[in-house]
Amino acid sequence: MAPVINADASHIWDEAEVYVIPAADVTDILTLLPATVATALDEDWLEGFVGLLDASAGIPITPELEITHYDGFGHAQYRSKAKKGKITTGFTAFEDNAVTKKFVLPGSRPGKVGAPRGLRFYTCYVVRDEDVATKILISTRPALFELSSHSGMVEGEQESYEITVHHANDADRDVFHLIETVSP
Repeated sequence: MAPVINADASHIWDEAEVYVIPAADVTDILTLLPATVATALDEDWLEGFVGLLDASAGIPITPELEITHYDGFGHAQYRSKAKKGKITTGFTAFEDNAVTKKFVLPGSRPGKVGAPRGLRFYTCYVVRDEDVATKILISTRPALFELSSHSGMVEGEQESYEITVHHANDADRDVFHLIETVSP
């Protein structure tokens, strides 16, 4: 039997949205999970809408695994072990709004710009591929936000804020709650 190709099982994402909620504002993340992709997001998520994103940067997902290789006399790399699995994600925000001001060099008080510092947020990524698929990823635990790059102010150029999101695994080693369209 010849293999079957299903082009609808591939994804070409057309839309992406990022929502954040400060860790201190969440009592139980399970209460903020939509039942399906068609269910409206909770108002707490909507208040944390990041805004316009850099489409060319997308939402990268970077898995990491610490690999240790073991050598024996006459047997190079006879065994390998993996540990400390983790995931980082990210996004590049274009808007200077009330939400991005919470993690882009927030000052200690209004009217101030502060040095980078560790801030934790729950994240919600929503991506859509036309009417084929929708995927929602909501972090199981609050993630550490890092302002990894700030474009600064350049004549005729879009100012941008690149955020690296360092996710923490939960007790079951999961990083996201996944709500998605059922595959065809």
